[in-house]
Amino acid sequence: MLAFLFCKGLPLPSPIGRNLGSLNTHFRFLLDFAPVFQTRRFSSIEVAEKLGKCSFTESYLINSCGLSPASAKSASKYVHFRDSANPDLVLSFLRNHGFTNAHISRVVRSFPRVLLFDAKKTVLPKFEFFNSIGISGADLATLISRNPSVLGRSLNKQIIPCYDFLKTHLVHDKIVAKSLIKRSWVLLQNLQKDLSPNISVLRGVGVPDSLIRYMLVGLSESLCLDTNKFKKKVENVLSMGFNPSKYAFLEAIKCWPSKKAWQLKRDAYKSWGLSEDELWLAFRKDPKFMASSIKKVTGVLDFLVNKMGWHPVAVARVPSVFNFSLKERIIPRCSVLRVLRLKGLMKKEIAVSSVVISSEKCFLDRFVFRYQEHAPQLLSIFQGKLHILELDLLFKEETGAKLK
Repeated sequence: MLAFLFCKGLPLPSPIGRNLGSLNTHFRFLLDFAPVFQTRRFSSIEVAEKLGKCSFTESYLINSCGLSPASAKSASKYVHFRDSANPDLVLSFLRNHGFTNAHISRVVRSFPRVLLFDAKKTVLPKFEFFNSIGISGADLATLISRNPSVLGRSLNKQIIPCYDFLKTHLVHDKIVAKSLIKRSWVLLQNLQKDLSPNISVLRGVGVPDSLIRYMLVGLSESLCLDTNKFKKKVENVLSMGFNPSKYAFLEAIKCWPSKKAWQLKRDAYKSWGLSEDELWLAFRKDPKFMASSIKKVTGVLDFLVNKMGWHPVAVARVPSVFNFSLKERIIPRCSVLRVLRLKGLMKKEIAVSSVVISSEKCFLDRFVFRYQEHAPQLLSIFQGKLHILELDLLFKEETGAKLK
């Protein structure tokens, strides 16, 4: 039975009499959570046994918190305990507040010290505060599991001042809550020091408060930049002609590339025959274009240029295409177009924007429903129900029929 509770070779603490109670407590706790961590506990222990001896702390992290042996070993460098009494209370407390197995594993893996906290004195007041501003249950679990070290910060000196700063600008608790859930890392920042100067910079160039509030809800990391660096970004964006009163201005600040990132992306686009001027033109049309990874851009260009026959410049003139999923949107829509071309139903040149950017209703009306009598498989292709191999076979059959 001990093989299920502790790693191989784990020494039992002494005196024995005192620790039997602790062992029984730990055993009862494991039984309570057996349905939850059962599969992971058995497999993890087998691995742990192969690795050799491990401490009581590591054993507990594996058995009761769902950590892998490697994660438990790493976490045990920052936390140590000889019995499970307090950790059991912490885990029970988290569960009672809506934390799932995944939440608990993530919290303990990232911030193992939480197992040493007095749940009622240290954690409860913070949970009560979050509840008071509309963050509870699954939302609270999401916020904490994304940045568990928030639990180690002072409620009065850190968390509440962050809330007060956001409340001043965002006004409504519901909006503040939404912002904190999405970007819980801000609870680790000195917002008054980091954000106030940058907000002043935005106001100084004419960005309206409505857009500043919008930016605060999203809280992009660019807003927390050193003020001199932030000011330089704003100047660069202004020099490109972006209007400070428009949302695109904020997007341009958020997506403005570092010097290194720009050089890498410039070289990648250059390999497709695109000039630096064409890239900046694309950025002016849609700043989010610059946020796409080189891998994503290469995949989209490879498909649209090599498979569909559009010129790279024609694609770059519609930079929004890089914001869409290649697998879920671009390939299904372009596959519909390929079938129409192979069947001779679509002979004129179609713009990239008409295929990729148009709304679902417009695309269906123009390219699917209109030709369904002649090509009944179009809807299935659009919905992605045909496997890529089936599509290739279909294209070959259509090509062969056309040649005959």
